[in-house]
Amino acid sequence: MKKLTNLRLILLVFLTTLIGCSNDDSSNNLNDEFLTAQVDGAEWNVKKAEGVISCKKILTSRGVVNLVIKATAVNGDYMEMYIDNYVGKHSYAFGDNILNFNKMRFRQNDNGSSWDVINNPSRDIIINRLEISDDDGLYLKGSFNFEGINMLDMSTKSFQNGSFNFRVRSENE
Repeated sequence: MKKLTNLRLILLVFLTTLIGCSNDDSSNNLNDEFLTAQVDGAEWNVKKAEGVISCKKILTSRGVVNLVIKATAVNGDYMEMYIDNYVGKHSYAFGDNILNFNKMRFRQNDNGSSWDVINNPSRDIIINRLEISDDDGLYLKGSFNFEGINMLDMSTKSFQNGSFNFRVRSENE
């Protein structure tokens, strides 16, 4: 009887180790979080290991989900994006009409200047767009382009070939 109990104990430890050490690695992890873009042709990026990245889905009192993204570089420059009525994997326009509350902004820390999405002069061409290519509930991947304007001096900046990968956090994190 004692041999049978020892055999069960060994088998239990073996199965626990086997199950606990399963290879369940996701292709996404915290070290893969980033946001990158070409700002007027110059490379700008934030990686989780070097900056601060926040991506949250917030349920509003209207019963819709808003997506709030902010990536801050070590020097304090940041890019933020806000999508009103987020519905998941989709292409979102910015500045295409007065009732579109989606926003994008880039702010430089050294001089306090910021550039917000330029309203589209033509409804036929959407130049400000954020594309969510993957949303598995844990991670969010996508790309974006936008033209920004500084309302103080009327200077413009072009944000092209933007891409990102973020872990989605809850409202309470």
